[in-house]
Amino acid sequence: MREKLEQGWLPGKPHTGYKTVGDSGHKIHVQDATMAPLIEVMFKLYDSGEYSLSRLVKTMDEKGLRTHFNRPIIKSQMHRMLSNQFYIGKIPWKGRLYSGKHEPIISLELLKAFKDA
Repeated sequence: MREKLEQGWLPGKPHTGYKTVGDSGHKIHVQDATMAPLIEVMFKLYDSGEYSLSRLVKTMDEKGLRTHFNRPIIKSQMHRMLSNQFYIGKIPWKGRLYSGKHEPIISLELLKAFKDA
């Protein structure tokens, strides 16, 4: 696992907004063309200051944001997503932060907007 992290790839399942591609042993995470734009919308709506977390959950459900298991995102899960550095190209793992090779969905500024709120 550590070797994969040091190479810039997340071991295990990708976060919502990404999908796994590649052959066994050489799998990487790339943006999911359907969900990645919704992740960006989620961050931008929250950054607008016009959405509470509860309202954002409802709005993103209506827009079609789903987990990999096609379930709606619940409030606690969305809260974790809004503060997850994976979406800016970093991989937080067991107290360390690794530089990821996956394409970020959002900018550092959008992530900071949530953390500063």
